[in-house]
Amino acid sequence: MINMRKIIKGLFLIITSCLYLLSIKATTTTINDTSDLKSINITKNVTNVVSNVEATFHYKVSEVREENPEGIGGINEDFFITFDNVGPNNGTASVTKSLDLSGLSFSKVGDYYLKICEVSSSNESIYPVDDRCYYPLVMVRNELVNNSPTGNLIATLLSTVSDGSNKTDAIFSTRPMSFITINKKVTGDMSNKEEYFKFKITIDRDDLSNVVIKGQDATVIYNGEEIITSSVYNSNQDNYIYLKHDQSITVGENEYFQIPTGVSYSIIEEDAENYKTYINNSTNDNKTLEVEKLSHVSDENINTFINNYESVTFTGVVSNIAPYLILLIVGIVLFVLTRKKYEKE
Repeated sequence: MINMRKIIKGLFLIITSCLYLLSIKATTTTINDTSDLKSINITKNVTNVVSNVEATFHYKVSEVREENPEGIGGINEDFFITFDNVGPNNGTASVTKSLDLSGLSFSKVGDYYLKICEVSSSNESIYPVDDRCYYPLVMVRNELVNNSPTGNLIATLLSTVSDGSNKTDAIFSTRPMSFITINKKVTGDMSNKEEYFKFKITIDRDDLSNVVIKGQDATVIYNGEEIITSSVYNSNQDNYIYLKHDQSITVGENEYFQIPTGVSYSIIEEDAENYKTYINNSTNDNKTLEVEKLSHVSDENINTFINNYESVTFTGVVSNIAPYLILLIVGIVLFVLTRKKYEKE
């Protein structure tokens, strides 16, 4: 008599074995919350700030197709980091957000590169885009149990930047800021080195407030009048600086630099009668400096105004008028000789 219990048990073992064999042949695995690859933390830093930050930064996530063994499935292309009135800590405002990678899928063992690039800022004039791209490396390997493949693929993440150096789970950006330096030199035997010279400085931004001016005397005598100078630059007013020989001031150099790089600015020396003005080693007499872009390198923002007042020497005068004197003398001699001739006749 057939033992039905044994037959059912045998069929169960056969079906279980078939299912096991089918699972080994699986070549596509979707990364989920239980995988080694879940997310990457992206930290956006905005540096050199003294007030709260409100801005949104947009990133694009893609794959480096020419280097990957196969295409990557499940990429969420758009990613945003928002600063909602975030205050700075020691001059840096930071927001960290997790980029969800749990939906990624791979169909082949190998090394895969993702590409994360910041593409826009909601206020690029103040918070410019970090144009660096980052390339997290995803290593996809066979899952092994007792040195035997299970049929599953395991993905692990190593975050790297474009130059190949390790950078753990972070994107870093700065808000480029700098400052302006003005140096004053006075030369010449007729110059007055105790005299103050007046400059008007204009920065092409309408949102600068309380930008620190360092190095200027608190009170000066200019054209016989006592003037109380300003210690800050503000966009909503005319801004003047007073300097005498060997003085130097900075605009925007505080605990944190205060002027965004890339802005244009001008410096105009007013009055300075009888003086020739030479700017930044120029040999041309010019009292106006116009700079197209403030550099992020502070040494490139140093501007030196040299005022020169020389007396005119007698030798120089004689040399200059000598040809005219000779002509005058010759003319007088000819006139006298001609007159005497006519008188004799």
